[in-house]
Parts: sequence; structure tokens; C-alpha cells
Amino acid sequence: MAMIDLKSRSVLRDVPFQQWSTAGHAATRNPFKMTADGDHLTMRVAPDNGDEGNGTEILSYEATITATE
Repeated sequence: MAMIDLKSRSVLRDVPFQQWSTAGHAATRNPFKMTADGDHLTMRVAPDNGDEGNGTEILSYEATITATE
């Protein structure tokens, strides 16, 4: 996943995200939503289509952000 500066179109930060669904798809296969609340990030994904794996499951991932210098 990458954070992109929309004005300059440059990557500000990027991190690998290696999580998979029940059907074996990358968690980021379909569009996903990420929200921030202070230093807490939550990402919700629905990587599988209704007829795959366990159907459409919504998976949640959370992280606490620490300041970098």
C-alpha cells in the first residue's frame, strides 16, 4: 500500500501488505477503505466476490502509528 501526494503524484510512504482471504485472494484485490482516528488506522476489505470462498466477508485490520523522524 502506498500514500500518494496527489499534487506531486509522488509516493510519500509505502508498506507491503501481505494478507489473503479465505479464497486465497490478496486482501487488497478489490477497493478497500482506510480510516484514521488519531494514531489509529483501520482498514476494511472485501476481497472475495459473493460466490468465492466463504462469500463476501468483510475483513478488518488495525494498526497504531508511531511518529518517525
